[in-house]
Amino acid sequence: MNLIFDIGCNEGEWVQTMLRRYPSCKFVCVEPQEQLVNTLNYKFKGAVNEGQIKIYNKAVSNEEGTINLYPASDNTISTTSEEFRHNSCFAASEKIMQNGKMFKNLYSYGEPIQVETITLNKLIDENGVPDLLKLDVEGHEYEAFLGLTHKVPLITFEWHDRLSHKAVKAVEYLSTIGFTKFDTEIWHL
Repeated sequence: MNLIFDIGCNEGEWVQTMLRRYPSCKFVCVEPQEQLVNTLNYKFKGAVNEGQIKIYNKAVSNEEGTINLYPASDNTISTTSEEFRHNSCFAASEKIMQNGKMFKNLYSYGEPIQVETITLNKLIDENGVPDLLKLDVEGHEYEAFLGLTHKVPLITFEWHDRLSHKAVKAVEYLSTIGFTKFDTEIWHL
């Protein structure tokens, strides 16, 4: 691996794992939450200064501009997707947890903030074609893929069971630009 894109980087745990596996690899990290970008810049200061890691404080979408980001009580589920905010397991699950609360009552979303967007094509134009593209953007994966118009070697993306129709749309779209094999993660509750 020479170049990896981590879209929805959050606090960079996945990047840390991949850095250990591929110590000479370059990384492009995209994260729309400013406080997490500050964390990433601090955590990876040396690699950023050496040019091994490039960090964008943006959300990936189908076009450049701005979009609403809904900060969450748990930063790992902040989202630009209205559908995710209202229908994911974090908002709609009736599962009762050990503490007696319903799963959906453990999480909340704040008022939206505007964040800048960038497309996957623009990231490729600026950084080159990644060997691996990891996408974890809490329900906005399909829209993010619409900003990609040519195949890259490997993609992995997260999807949620309550939004499986969007995962199907993403796979259908990706197949139109040449993808035939997929590696996905599911958050099922």
